[in-house]
Amino acid sequence: RDARRPGPGPGSGMSDGVTALPRWRTAACIALCMLLAAPAAGLPIPESAQVHGAGNEEGIMGARATKRVAADGNPIFVPCFNFPRVGEDGEEEHILATVPPSNVQQGHALRQKEFSVSASPAELGAMGGEVMVAWSAPALHEALWIGAFLANDNVTLTAPLKFQLISHFKHSATLRFVLPNMRDDFVFVLFEGGITRESLGGAGPARVLATSAIVRVAGRHQPTGVHLALTGTSGEMRVSWTTGEGAPSQLVQFRRGVNPPATIPADPPSSYGTPDMCGPPATGAGFRPPGELQSAKLTGLSPRETVKYRVGSDAGGWSAWSTFRTPPPPGKPAGQVSIVAFGDLGQFSADDAMQLCQCAASRETTDAIYREVNSTDLVLHIGDISYARGYASEWDFFMDQISPIASRIPWMTAVGNHERDWPSSGSAVGNIDSGGECGVAYTKRFPMP
Repeated sequence: RDARRPGPGPGSGMSDGVTALPRWRTAACIALCMLLAAPAAGLPIPESAQVHGAGNEEGIMGARATKRVAADGNPIFVPCFNFPRVGEDGEEEHILATVPPSNVQQGHALRQKEFSVSASPAELGAMGGEVMVAWSAPALHEALWIGAFLANDNVTLTAPLKFQLISHFKHSATLRFVLPNMRDDFVFVLFEGGITRESLGGAGPARVLATSAIVRVAGRHQPTGVHLALTGTSGEMRVSWTTGEGAPSQLVQFRRGVNPPATIPADPPSSYGTPDMCGPPATGAGFRPPGELQSAKLTGLSPRETVKYRVGSDAGGWSAWSTFRTPPPPGKPAGQVSIVAFGDLGQFSADDAMQLCQCAASRETTDAIYREVNSTDLVLHIGDISYARGYASEWDFFMDQISPIASRIPWMTAVGNHERDWPSSGSAVGNIDSGGECGVAYTKRFPMP
């Protein structure tokens, strides 16, 4: 029912007896308990303590770790949400995602020379890809973190796309960031301090220590996030995708059987901006332009027909060719129909970085659906879609994760509280669960019958 929540792991009983320990052993036990309690408290595990290699397998995004493993071999399930948390006063208590100008400073010029960050390759293809980010620091330094940003972001006002914490004890390393085409170039920034409102370890406000050269991305109008949906009318299929702003006129090319390819124009694109949002972070640190949201409707299709298609334009680029099969005729027996239904999916970062929604079970769910996509007719995603909650970049990551499936079978959705709820916005429950999106970001991407 809830794709974010993995089932309980093997039980771990506790001894009834308690034995006094020497002081040094007590300190060691406390330190170990703090480490093991970090996931339960919603804190990222320090990179020096992460155990990689276990839980790795090949999925639709390549090799990635979906679990971290304790010394006893049992999995440590990391909670889905790294930031933000909202206090009773409505203010975010964990502000890595919402670093205000007063909390970001330029580091001292002489001190900045001791730090460096670089990224390679210098250019990514039209679908984005893998960036290796190397950093270095003096042997002694405060806690650091690296954030990935769009080249046009103001890092004092905008949440990082992804981030990673750096231990006090490391002075150089290379981290792997996987980023889709987000209609802009990328840049990586090394910070000191400023992880939480209280600041990590009392390190004070965040300070920019080093910034990488820009990593260019080809194809601002390359179609991304291609996904299908039924329209409620037999013989129709809707195709939706995203391009950059000002994209060339978009088309759908499709082929039915042995017939020559046909072409239809896309509908006029839609988009949204901060005036369409209801509150923060969607109106502030979480907002990024969503690009142009494209859509087209194929009509006159036959039941159980196989259609090959692609979307885009000669000037802006085309998606890869994909194939879908239309549903059986309504009201008539047509053999077995296979539907995958779930709620609360979110996403998982398939690299060395963390992001707002870091749900290992999400990647395991989409990997499992992908393995059975040829025998599945429909996905029914019943609310709580991407868990963007006001952070627009999460929608890009989510669409990138589901597109290998959703471009082949209809991905039907229903709105959830984390897409819709916001006080005084007309939602059934007046909570702040949508992060100020109040349903706009969801409905623009998923037109449903």
